[in-house]
Amino acid sequence: MLDTNKREYWIIDWLSRQGPAEWHGYVERHQWDGESTAPLKWIVAQPDCDAATALTIFWMAEPDYYLDGEHDDNPEAQLLLAIAARWQGEGFPRRRFAFDEGCPEVLGRISAGPHKVPASMAEPVEGDEDFTWFDSVPAEIDIAWHHANGREPPAYLLATQAAPRPIAERPGRIGSEDAASLWAALGPNSAFPPLGAPSPPPAPKGAFGRLRRWLSPGA
Repeated sequence: MLDTNKREYWIIDWLSRQGPAEWHGYVERHQWDGESTAPLKWIVAQPDCDAATALTIFWMAEPDYYLDGEHDDNPEAQLLLAIAARWQGEGFPRRRFAFDEGCPEVLGRISAGPHKVPASMAEPVEGDEDFTWFDSVPAEIDIAWHHANGREPPAYLLATQAAPRPIAERPGRIGSEDAASLWAALGPNSAFPPLGAPSPPPAPKGAFGRLRRWLSPGA
């Protein structure tokens, strides 16, 4: 039973209201050097956990280190063993996301020790669906965690929950053509360029400040 005072409880609570695309996105941004593996264990226990999601966890967790027989009591080792056991048993039938490939040599070294891992866990998974990418854990998780512990969430968390006002209601808004020009000025790697944005011209003077003010929720 997870403690509601722990952050991992609220991560799992949020994951339980999402689906495979969000689970995979969470796995991709998981911080292995400090975050609990409990949410990952929850994900791989779900019937519709994607095969690529399970393999991503397995290979990101340094399996040759944790499955050398000397770390079996470690949470990471237990997570990896659970994935390998399911892979050899019921498997992960859902295969909608892509996974490039693992390293057969690593599996060979592991299987030479006390733990046997299927060679198929190094094979690629063909998938054509997109998953949901997260730059960070959704703020609602940490807000709920702070409230559960009787603490006021930091202002920066609360600020991320404020929905931007509709563009039409923003004072001094810029027109769609100006918006396209400003987006293009940010360069070809801009995160959310509008459809049909022109090739990037030289950035007009003040473009970045104007774009930032235009996008600001409080503008």
